[in-house]
Amino acid sequence: MKTYCCLVALVACLSGCAGGVKDVACSGQNWAGFGYKIGSEGKSVHEFDAHRSACGSNLEQGALKAYLDGYTRGIIEYCTYDNGYKVGSKNTPMSEFCPAEVRANYAKGYKVGKNEFTDKLRIMQKQVDDSDTQPGERNESKSNSPSAP
Repeated sequence: MKTYCCLVALVACLSGCAGGVKDVACSGQNWAGFGYKIGSEGKSVHEFDAHRSACGSNLEQGALKAYLDGYTRGIIEYCTYDNGYKVGSKNTPMSEFCPAEVRANYAKGYKVGKNEFTDKLRIMQKQVDDSDTQPGERNESKSNSPSAP
């Protein structure tokens, strides 16, 4: 009876772990396309690990290689100067997953974009601060003083 209870608990735990990928079939998928999508979004190559764990030995032959090929294409397209600039100018966190070969260029673009974002933020804050001190407030103190005859 103890063995049966342990087995039921183990199955329940394992099925809970696969919850994030239960809609993904373990074979017949476009693994290269999936890898490309993950890479082109600047996400970790380890996104595949959940699928590999859920599928176990049912994962089709060549899935990992196809995924990695697609991921490599996607991450290289993501980690460009232009995209780094775009990400930085939106004040979005910089991806930590760019390969060393292209990371420097991506980081340069990110820094330029982030600096522009920060500059725009400062300008907007200055405009808000300036609008808090309205011109009429300055003139009131002068108009309340007695006029010379």
